Amino acid sequence: MKKILLKTAGINQAKFLYIVYNHSVENSFSKTKKKINYKDHLQWFKNNLRNKYTRIYIGYSSVKKFGYVRYEKIHKNEYIVSIANHPDFIGKGLGSILLKLSIKKFKKNRKLISIFAMIKKNNLPSKKIFIKNNFKLKKTIPKLLIKKYGKNFICYKKK
Repeated sequence: MKKILLKTAGINQAKFLYIVYNHSVENSFSKTKKKINYKDHLQWFKNNLRNKYTRIYIGYSSVKKFGYVRYEKIHKNEYIVSIANHPDFIGKGLGSILLKLSIKKFKKNRKLISIFAMIKKNNLPSKKIFIKNNFKLKKTIPKLLIKKYGKNFICYKKK
């Protein structure tokens, strides 16, 4: 197996995230139903890079970028995680490794945090990735997340 590296995202990864995100929209895995334009994405990305409560990591297999993971603070010690792989790397088991490495790095300087994942009900590959990384299905979804994501999603949680 190739070595997997995890790096904190910088502005030079904006185009990569744009491509990967729009692919997830195209495949109906995102809460958004339409693709975004690059100008809007770039503004969103710059804002997230400046936000001290958001972390975005890029996964590399050898020297090729293959996916990203984003952690966004939603309440006190609670974060929402989202993950996506480039279309060329889907189905190769890299998403689970990326999530595992990013959780370890993200939790390193944080104590007693909860991480939530909101997954579309029909997104079986994502469900498998989160279950493999010890996320548990929540029967009751926090109201904040229902409001933001709607009822077509299920919630997983990791402490």
